[in-house]
Amino acid sequence: MADEGRKKCKHNLCECEAEEGSDYCSRFCEDAQKAKVTAIRCDCQHAPCS
Repeated sequence: MADEGRKKCKHNLCECEAEEGSDYCSRFCEDAQKAKVTAIRCDCQHAPCS
């Protein structure tokens, strides 16, 4: 499997893969998840969420 070892970003609404060494794809997602931001979609600006 090509994606073996990859993990999804922990932000509930995000569809991206987490950055290497992180649980999130971006600072936006990390901050949003920790602040428990309620939204209808992820706004991390990466292609899977655009």
